[in-house]
Amino acid sequence: MVDIRFYQAAVVVIPILVVAAAFMSRDLDPEGRQSGREPRWLGGLGITGAIVAACLVLVAELLALGSLAAGETAAWTFVVVLTAITLLSAGLAVMAVHQLVEPLRGTWLQGIEWLVIVTTAVFAAAAISLAFLET
Repeated sequence: MVDIRFYQAAVVVIPILVVAAAFMSRDLDPEGRQSGREPRWLGGLGITGAIVAACLVLVAELLALGSLAAGETAAWTFVVVLTAITLLSAGLAVMAVHQLVEPLRGTWLQGIEWLVIVTTAVFAAAAISLAFLET
């Protein structure tokens, strides 16, 4: 079973990650607008993915609050909450790394951004899950 401390941490971490993602949004980039750089618009798949991700994060926060209030844990709630935290962390990593790897666009090193992000997200999820599982 999962330790209840995981849900205590998740209740705090999920809103913090959402606020951090909002601050790192490209819409809040005044320097980009002043430089005349054209904003990239999301297509239908990007908007659908954003809606699904927002729903997942909302459900995960509600599940974490419910599990914390009830004092009971379940494996499927752990998976949903951990997936939401990993998704938010990977999203923040994408936004942070994007500025650094932008000059690599169009070269053979273009795919290294996704390799670093996926590897980091997988190891972070594994570390979190191992730390909060009861033995």
